[in-house]
Amino acid sequence: MNIEYQTVAFKAGFPDLSDADLDALAADMAANGLQHPIEILPGGVILAGHHRGREEGRQEEPAADGRFVYAGNRLHDSIGLFAVGADGTLAHVDDEWTRGNYPRSFNFDPTGRFLYCCNQRGDNVVAFRVDSKTGRLSFTGHYTPVGNPSCIVFLDLAMVG
Repeated sequence: MNIEYQTVAFKAGFPDLSDADLDALAADMAANGLQHPIEILPGGVILAGHHRGREEGRQEEPAADGRFVYAGNRLHDSIGLFAVGADGTLAHVDDEWTRGNYPRSFNFDPTGRFLYCCNQRGDNVVAFRVDSKTGRLSFTGHYTPVGNPSCIVFLDLAMVG
């Protein structure tokens, strides 16, 4: 399967980027045949581009240290990894298979050492170890059966009640 990621900017690297600049960027993308709208993501990431085929990306999460961005791709059953350059641009590094079907959501554990992915149609949650140097994910071998998982959050029970 051929996936093309095109990225434009990392807003944290361009704090003066105005709404007018974003509008101009969107018009430029359209003029150059890019189909996907600009998405402003958590952490201020701006992704602009398109995926060929029927890939469906719905969630993006920056690593806590801001050096990497992870993007879920539901119909490709993968999580894309992007490195954030010194100038704020994103570069595609890798795609990791989620070991399931339709990765609905994913989240980092509070330490940032593990990423957990909810494979909604696969009825499981899987765990990946996060390499702090490269950002790459490695499957831990842990599957947790969960019927139709759609979201994962971490709660500090010491802070509750």
